[in-house]
Amino acid sequence: MSPFLYLQILRIKNAFRRSFKTPVRGFMTVLLVGYCLMFLFLFVTMKEHKAKEGQPLDMHFPIALLTLAHLVPLLYTLPPPRYLHTIFSETDVANLYQAPMQPWRAFRFFLFSRTFAAFCVFFLIFAFYGYWTLGLSMPGIFGHAREGSHFLWNIFYVAAILPTLIGLLFWRLIFDIRREFNLIPSYFYRALMFISLGSIATIVAYSTVQAYVAGLGFQVGLVNSTESLPLTVLLAPFKVLAQLFLMQADLASASFWICIAFWLGLATSGYFVLRSHHLLLYEYAFRLTEFRAQMVTRMRSPAERLKEMKRDGKKVLRLPWFARLMRPRKAGAILWLDMVVTWRSFGTFIKGIQWVLFVAVVGGWGACQYYHVAVKVSAIWKVSGIAMFLASWPLSIVSTLGFCEILRRVETQKPIPISGLHTVTMHILQWTAMSCSVTLVPFCTAFILLGSEGYPTLFVLVAGWSFMHCMISGFFLISLYNPDSTDPIQRMYAMIFGLLVSIGASIPAAVVLVVSVLLHVPLVIVLCLVILANLSSAAGLHYLSARKYANFVPTE
Repeated sequence: MSPFLYLQILRIKNAFRRSFKTPVRGFMTVLLVGYCLMFLFLFVTMKEHKAKEGQPLDMHFPIALLTLAHLVPLLYTLPPPRYLHTIFSETDVANLYQAPMQPWRAFRFFLFSRTFAAFCVFFLIFAFYGYWTLGLSMPGIFGHAREGSHFLWNIFYVAAILPTLIGLLFWRLIFDIRREFNLIPSYFYRALMFISLGSIATIVAYSTVQAYVAGLGFQVGLVNSTESLPLTVLLAPFKVLAQLFLMQADLASASFWICIAFWLGLATSGYFVLRSHHLLLYEYAFRLTEFRAQMVTRMRSPAERLKEMKRDGKKVLRLPWFARLMRPRKAGAILWLDMVVTWRSFGTFIKGIQWVLFVAVVGGWGACQYYHVAVKVSAIWKVSGIAMFLASWPLSIVSTLGFCEILRRVETQKPIPISGLHTVTMHILQWTAMSCSVTLVPFCTAFILLGSEGYPTLFVLVAGWSFMHCMISGFFLISLYNPDSTDPIQRMYAMIFGLLVSIGASIPAAVVLVVSVLLHVPLVIVLCLVILANLSSAAGLHYLSARKYANFVPTE
């Protein structure tokens, strides 16, 4: 038997065993399988129902929207692979360096079984939910497809998206390998992506503003931007994926097959070019593994990270002057220490995000002023709500990885004479504060620029912070039951069930918000009620987390 096949069988067996190691994990596994089956049944039922009863729609806007949505795989590959892709673990590198195996064969096996598998699962689930959401929000959008042909179109879409994902992943690794070994300038890839994505964003924003000024609406602007001459060529391969997703592709068109050949050529050329770097693959995998091991160590002991930065002469971000005046004690000292260390270690990155969002807000406001576009209060509500939603969910999900490392400090923190409830609360508040700080600058900037019309931004900001705290509390509770972030199965459980728990905990505040708005309750009272409901849900989650924390063992 192939050693790689044997290793993969052991991984699956171990993941299955760990999924039923405790009654809680067993219940979560059964619940997850049942949820997937139920959702699949509803998906099939909804698809058949909408296909029969819905009326065909104008497909220009859905195709334009999904063309831009299919840029998500490209955006996912933008960050350096060392932060996202786990190819080799430390154990793999230690064993395979000494084993008489071909570097490309080992690298290919771990790349497909770990990195590419997770890459595909994430985006296929994303497409699955997108299909379901479109069917519900736009009845009849799939009604033009003949009954019985849906399955074939789905097969076509999957057959097209797989080489797309693998081609993007291969070439991202090729650029990173060549940069790592100084074979290309370090700024080459960043400049290429900045020019490409910057051009797309500029054209889309310009067309949208022009359509809005002319009174044509957002949808017309989006369609015009994707059908303009530069983006027609640049986004043609992604438009083919959108057409396949919507079952609108013209199989007799030459441009369709040219775009399909482009994705196949991208994947094939990426495979052979990556294989030609086989002499560098072990060293590259070792550098990725070493960096991730150091990153994990720094997260477990941020104080050591600060000492290393000072020894290396790197700039350490200081706290603001008013923060340095505070002298917390007891349970607050845990929060303060974690906040100080986290800010000094990752504050530069957070400030970078704040500056990007600040420029985006000022740029949008400047465009409205230049084109004399009257900013409506309804538009402020919508944009603020969407912006807060897009910021809250990713930050809450990412917090699971940070919790997994924080929980490994339990052995040293338990002897401290501080109650488990206070300790849990301080850890949750740390991530809540760091996550909320990302949205503080852009929302306050929008409020200042909009003047008296900007009060909805403050409402959405404060209400969104209360929802964010509630969601992060849910993810922390689930992380106590699935503390191993290195196991992809357990990480998937933590994210999925953390998402479900956070949604459930946010329902009371969401109900209060909807009912209060329907009854035309004053916004100040609505805000207080929403915060109170979220704090009540979060307090319950803190109590459950403290009970689990009292008997928590990181090695379970």
